Order: sequence, then C-alpha cells, then structure tokens
Amino acid sequence: MPKHSFPHGWPDLTCFRDDKYMLIELKVGKGKLGPSQEKRRLELRARGVRMAVCRSLEDVMELEAEVSGIAAGMLL
Repeated sequence: MPKHSFPHGWPDLTCFRDDKYMLIELKVGKGKLGPSQEKRRLELRARGVRMAVCRSLEDVMELEAEVSGIAAGMLL
C-alpha cells in the first residue's frame, strides 16, 4: 500500500463537516509552530484559509462550534 503524504508543514488535522472545513495544528503546553509550519500558515492565510493551533480537546470543540455555528456544549 502506498504511503500518503502531505506537504511539509501541513497541519495535523484536516476536518470536514458539511460544506465547511478546519485545519488544525495540535500542540502540547507552550509548543510553538516550527519554521515550516509557520510558513505553511502564512501561505494558507494568504489564500483565505484559516488554520488554528489547538492545545486541548476544548480548544478543538470551541473552534468546531465557531466554524459550524453550534454551541460548544452540544458537541461530542
């Protein structure tokens, strides 16, 4: 089976829901974007694509709620 790969610096998660999507980079603690990740973030932003850095499940749920317009407490 061929190995799939993404461009260097691509966010950890690419999530889809209905006609919306989110690109999420997962970090622990005070972890920062590396140089290739920061370059990718700027390239995506220049194209109008939003990429978020999330440090917890709560961060991911809040982002999903914001993108989908659903109250964060409604998500599981």
